[in-house]
Amino acid sequence: MPGIHKLKRMSLAVVLIATAPVCGAVEIIDARDTLDRAIAGPDFIGGKDESTFDIYAADREQFDSNVYRLPTGVDIAALVGLGASKRDDINTPSAGLDSQWVLGRQSVALELHVDDNRFAHNSDLNNVSSTDRLVWNWGLGGVLSGQVGADYLRALASFINTNVYTRNVYQRTEVFAGTRFQIGPRWAIYGGLLNADFSLAESATRGNDSRQKSGDLGVEFATNVDDTFGLDFRYTDARYPNAIVLGNSAFDPDYRDDRVRFLVKRALTDKTSIDIGVGFLRRDYANTAIGSFSGVIWRGSLGWQPTDKTQLIASVYRNLQAYLTDQSNYYRATGVSLSPVWMATEKITLSLVASHEDQVYLGSSTITNEVDEAGRHDTITAEQAGLTYTPTRALSLDVSYRHERRGSNQPLRAYTDELASAGVRFQF
Repeated sequence: MPGIHKLKRMSLAVVLIATAPVCGAVEIIDARDTLDRAIAGPDFIGGKDESTFDIYAADREQFDSNVYRLPTGVDIAALVGLGASKRDDINTPSAGLDSQWVLGRQSVALELHVDDNRFAHNSDLNNVSSTDRLVWNWGLGGVLSGQVGADYLRALASFINTNVYTRNVYQRTEVFAGTRFQIGPRWAIYGGLLNADFSLAESATRGNDSRQKSGDLGVEFATNVDDTFGLDFRYTDARYPNAIVLGNSAFDPDYRDDRVRFLVKRALTDKTSIDIGVGFLRRDYANTAIGSFSGVIWRGSLGWQPTDKTQLIASVYRNLQAYLTDQSNYYRATGVSLSPVWMATEKITLSLVASHEDQVYLGSSTITNEVDEAGRHDTITAEQAGLTYTPTRALSLDVSYRHERRGSNQPLRAYTDELASAGVRFQF
């Protein structure tokens, strides 16, 4: 549903994106975070280094069977309030701008997008969300390149893993910079910095407001245009300016992360590619009420393109993650997903996604006010189908359906949800 997102502190789950058929091995696109993209190289709109200026308008109609993500049988009036509806229809008119100016090795991209999210029954959740981005891709000579930019996100916080069922809008602002230095045809070194500010509107959840600073440094070796091997190190310092309460103590859940990864991207054949990252993460909390963590993390994707019109991507991952409204209650997420895509014609694309994630909680919950919630264990299984139709360059239409089931050894956290969506976009 528009504006209701599960934003995780550390993004790992692989995003499965259907693209037009490509020549050679299938392209695997993962859910890189902002700093990963800043140090990867030029980031052009649509992947094309050409000037563009597109204004568009869109509208989306959605049906959500479980807006508040509550288990079956819960008295929604008692928990959420009189007049609250478990089911709802959401209409979202949108407008946006995608613009890019390219001059030699310099380019500036500006992306603006705003949504007006209107609920038919739960009108107290009505909100305006926005996704905006400004990036300068720069180059100097033939060996130095990088990015400098900022992005802004405003949206409605998810009702997953929360005890606050009012409109809780969050804002995230990121400022980033990345640099790559090409040492000959095969070797490159890179580094980047990120400063992120995150805040929630609802006073009961402001203990999850955070300020994060990250630095990344790595080296990459290319055996050819398709195959690379890399090693990188990242340090993250996360501070929480508003005290939270665990047990009978109030404190800030500040933490430090050290992460090292070995990265491999290879084209095994002209139709098969892999993208693998294996590393070690250590997280230390300033307050011992929240347990620290150290262990192996990993992700891997296999892309297979059996024909020019079909594509299959399989992904697995493990990392530390947390929900916006209970960030000290972090968990180890282990997941798998499978996504077949069929480009039926040049104008019609059909896609399926099946995924499963296992969540083992390691932190401490501010919701239950328990110092130790390490026994919590959730599983999320989801299936999604989508169809996109683009009759002309200016007009596109899409429909999708998603079914999600969460099981948990904490009964209030288990739920089933169905989400159906239909949208239209016109580019002027």
